[in-house]
Amino acid sequence: MTVDAYELEEILTSGKTFTWSNGQNHPTLSRLDRFLASGRCLRMYPEVSGTVGGKVVSNHWPIFLDTRSGSWGHKPFRFENWWLKEEGFQEMMKTWWEEFTVQGQVGGCVAMKLKLLKKKLIEWVKLKKAANAAQRSLLRMAACDLRSLVAREHIVWKQRARYKWLKEGDANFLFFHAIAFARRRSNRANSLIVNGELTFDREAITNVVVEFYASLYTAEPGPRHSMEGMPIASLNPDKARWMETHFSLEEIEPVVKTFPMDKAPGPDGFNGEFFRASSEFMKTDVIEMLNDFYYRGIEYRSLGASLIALLPKKEGVENIRDFRPISLISGPYKIVARILAGRLKIVLPDLISKEQNGFIPSRQIRDAAMVIHEVADHFAKSEEPRIILKLDSKKAFDRVDWDFLEAIMRQIGFGERWIGWIRSCVENASFSLLVNGGVFGHFGSSRGLRQGDPLSPFLFNIMGEGLTSLVKAALEVGWLTNVLPEGLIPSSQFADDIIIFGEGTLDQVEKWKSVITLFEFGSGQKVNWSKTKVFEFNIDHEVLQEFATMLGCSVGTLPSEYLGLPLFHSRVSKSLWCSVVEKIQKCLSIWKGKMLSKVGRLILIRACLSGIPMHYLSFMHCPPSVVKELERIYRTFLWKGATEDFKYHLVNWRKVCLPKDKGGLGIHRIALVNKAFMLKWCWRINMDKSAIWYNLVTLNFRVEEITLGGHHTLFWRDIWLGSAPLRISHPFLYRVAILPDATVLEALESNQPHNMDWTCVFRRELRDDEGISLSSLESLLGSFYKDDDKLDSLIWSPSTDGYFTVASAYNALLPSSVAHVSRRAWQLRTPPKVQFFIWSALHGKILTRDVLARRSQQLNSLICPLFNAWMETADHLLLSCEYTWKIWAWFVE
Repeated sequence: MTVDAYELEEILTSGKTFTWSNGQNHPTLSRLDRFLASGRCLRMYPEVSGTVGGKVVSNHWPIFLDTRSGSWGHKPFRFENWWLKEEGFQEMMKTWWEEFTVQGQVGGCVAMKLKLLKKKLIEWVKLKKAANAAQRSLLRMAACDLRSLVAREHIVWKQRARYKWLKEGDANFLFFHAIAFARRRSNRANSLIVNGELTFDREAITNVVVEFYASLYTAEPGPRHSMEGMPIASLNPDKARWMETHFSLEEIEPVVKTFPMDKAPGPDGFNGEFFRASSEFMKTDVIEMLNDFYYRGIEYRSLGASLIALLPKKEGVENIRDFRPISLISGPYKIVARILAGRLKIVLPDLISKEQNGFIPSRQIRDAAMVIHEVADHFAKSEEPRIILKLDSKKAFDRVDWDFLEAIMRQIGFGERWIGWIRSCVENASFSLLVNGGVFGHFGSSRGLRQGDPLSPFLFNIMGEGLTSLVKAALEVGWLTNVLPEGLIPSSQFADDIIIFGEGTLDQVEKWKSVITLFEFGSGQKVNWSKTKVFEFNIDHEVLQEFATMLGCSVGTLPSEYLGLPLFHSRVSKSLWCSVVEKIQKCLSIWKGKMLSKVGRLILIRACLSGIPMHYLSFMHCPPSVVKELERIYRTFLWKGATEDFKYHLVNWRKVCLPKDKGGLGIHRIALVNKAFMLKWCWRINMDKSAIWYNLVTLNFRVEEITLGGHHTLFWRDIWLGSAPLRISHPFLYRVAILPDATVLEALESNQPHNMDWTCVFRRELRDDEGISLSSLESLLGSFYKDDDKLDSLIWSPSTDGYFTVASAYNALLPSSVAHVSRRAWQLRTPPKVQFFIWSALHGKILTRDVLARRSQQLNSLICPLFNAWMETADHLLLSCEYTWKIWAWFVE
């Protein structure tokens, strides 16, 4: 309570996880000691960090606080988004750009001009900062101009915080500051283990980081396994020629104009916002750069330069291997890479096997999780010994062998020009390390794909086909036993997450390891066997332990986690959702609630918190108890924030969850979102019958093929003609039909294949009113075209194009309601907090005396204290009170 009341935040410590031990042979360990600081303190010392030291005598390990804020070296230039708000700024940039004259390689013209522009901007910023400082002191009393300056700061901290969901206009400055500083602290590496010892020495830290990544991107010498003759898909020659066509303006413009806006920039310092704003005056130079690339590839080496930003995989990182390297690449190279990636995206669905679900259009991460779930369910129900092997790869992207990648591309059928382009993109990559804001080192590479390069995910997919091909070849010669239905490959890949399905015998486990080793030998990949897990089905513990020992991995237990989703084979239980609830509660740390306005909290719920459980909601049923708990968290956070004080929940939650035009706040109801996602699976069972997961679902459950060409579609009962079943639209005819359960094929007699003569048989002669209904039916049937050679497809009527979308399903599940007058509150050109107040007032829920009385609040009187004659209601207070009239009159005048 004290921590919450004083809005204290913990300063994360590196080193040991625990700070106390009872010193016994089987010790009890706990984290008793920690540093806490206020938000103001953390803003004053943004680089503060803590470390757990070595224990000598006491049961407590000492903890040390480091408040040093010295420089970690040269900080790179970064384009600030607020500069674009300056009057005349874009015209000034355009003038500079057109004045620049560069010589040398045409392919490097954009990069060289960006260097010159950077120098100009650095000089401009120095002058602008001095002017802003003077202007801030002179205009302190001028609210309008001061608001303009503060708005720039708001944009700066929003860009640093990278929280995209807060609406511009509801400032929440403290929140942006807190997020930015928290990100900075969590991403810092103030201490690392060097030569087995924890060190704080900055030179030692930077040296070990540079040496590690220079070594990581250096290929290991030795021959590689050839993929020649392996079963692999082939690229159509016409598509191969299309891949090598010239770059058109229609292809270039969307790439530049859709740059991610708030992504961190590369070594040139220019982000997506800059390239969007400058696309017009840079167009000619960009086209010349791409024309040069078409013939030469990347020859200007600075195009391939990148900064490696180190993101910790967990809290309290102290080992260099526990960082994830993200490459921040230059803007000009990103244009080239995005165009090439766009072409790859079109052809890869036909080339990459269905066992790979990552990054391919129309394939989803949930498909991979569903495959694992269905296989585990199938294995659990069978009596045969089976295993699932969950592989962990060491730095998978960073270890890709270029020669192996080229060999697969050549075998697939990519042209030599295309292969040359890709080689130039990967071979000309160079790196510097971004350590605690400073830039260190510079080195090239001889292997690896940069995480952050738009090409990398698709090239990794191509490399991953090596494993699929090896498995297919091993199955064809009978080396491996296929434990899945005929036609399915017993492996699943999502980027570097690889799953193997095998027979639970020592012989097959050894053979699987041989196949994996062969793949490692060719691709440069390396399996981290110490983090790999084997899961058993119908296998004795002793035998399973023998498998684990032979592989060098650990034994896993279900439920586990895969791709952020639970891996299980039993019924869905509340315990599977515990991690989701914990993540949301962690997200709602105390300072976020205190520093956000009510509208800020609303946007946080809608754009951030609601997305946290979405991955789970899209995959499995959410128990009602979990729905209730999540909505309680959202509801409490919206109305109370972080305070422990009593606060009224002004509007009923069901109304809050309506769309804004229906009188709500647009927060999604969790149960309905879950139902909409489950409906999507029902839809896809009928539409995605070629998917692997569909074949596995039909293995576990009997699923009949549903066709709407008249073979199974019911004439009277199904919706196939019009917007309702015929039994609803033509009830008189349905009552006298001889075959009320007839299919379309049975109810209709066809004389010629494409010229149908539709007749219906009834139990008796039709009366006049029934005859009118028959005429209406015949009119409908006459406009229907039937083709026996084709199967009809399902149509989702709530969407205009007939295809299922989760959004249309959610809207269809919402209770019907009419437009509410409160929708107009969100159309007003007023600050968001005023809009929120007006919305509350239009619902009659602001805390006037009549509302307080209905909420059992003890009041001396219900009469308005300003105008002692009428009851205080929302209408009276805001419209009809005498004092309110005076205020409105003042505004009108």
